[in-house]
Formats: sequence, C-alpha cells, structure tokens
Amino acid sequence: MGHYLNHLAVNVSLENLERVKEFISNRNVNSGFNGNLVKVRNYYARVNNIVWERPRYGWEQNKPKIPSEETLNKIIASCGWKYSVVFTLLKETGAMPKELSGVALRDVDFDRESITMSDREEHASRTIKLKPNAIAMLKTYFCENRLKRASFSVGRSDDGSMDKIQAKIEQKTG
Repeated sequence: MGHYLNHLAVNVSLENLERVKEFISNRNVNSGFNGNLVKVRNYYARVNNIVWERPRYGWEQNKPKIPSEETLNKIIASCGWKYSVVFTLLKETGAMPKELSGVALRDVDFDRESITMSDREEHASRTIKLKPNAIAMLKTYFCENRLKRASFSVGRSDDGSMDKIQAKIEQKTG
C-alpha cells in the first residue's frame, strides 16, 4: 500500500483534505485504484489523528471476455486430440471442467446424441444435446482408449502441459 501513499504524496499535499478528495475524484482510473487511494489516505489520517470524511467508491464489475465461435474453433484446431475433445465438449455443453471430469460412458447416449452432466454442487443434473461431430469425437475417444470412464482431467500438471496450452491459446487469440 506504500506505493499508493507515495503516489498521493507526489501529486498532492496529504494535509489538504479537499485537494486529496479532488485529486482522487478527478483521476481517470478504475474505481479499484481510487478505492485504494482512499483507503491509504484514511490510514494516513488515522495515524496522524486527522479527521476527514472518507469518500466512497463503488467497485465496477469487469465484464468477462467471451471468445467468439471462430476463436474457439481456432483453439480447438490447434490442440492435440485429447484436448480438442475436451474443449469441444466444454464449448458444446457450457460445462465446467470439473463437471466434464466426472463424465462416464453411461452418461453419453449415442442414439439420442446427448450427454448427461451429473449432479454437482454448483449445478443440477442436466442432459444436453450434442452436435454430430462431438458425438463422433466421443465415440472415437471412448473406443480408442477402451474407457468406461472419461479421462478429461484438465487441471495443472507438473509437466507444464497446461502452461503450454495456455500460451498457445494466448498466441492464437492475440
């Protein structure tokens, strides 16, 4: 927090309450930065027995960056087989990676081209219709690996593979 106090001290006298408030309110930065400036000025005031009315700043919620369909397809195309299956299913189902890791062969209905996501803490069980290409990928995935339970674990591993994938994604999305 010291750098916030230094930032204030360089730009305005910390003793002049009105100038401090004016300086903070005229800053063209996010509300979090302004909130931290107020917090550190409040701390300075308490330590030095200075009375001042602390201004309030609301925190702005940043909008999530949602990739386009084209960007997602580029990411999927640049991955190896296992991750292209994983990312395709995540894209098609809107599931969280933790939900996908619990998928078993019994959860996939190849005739109806659907997948059932099991009950998790965050979501109730639900059945989702898949596109034919996703079903074909699942058939191949289960058959080639002779699995009864999917191995869709996409957590961090010690070999750095997820770091490589993340770097590749960032490179593709610019």
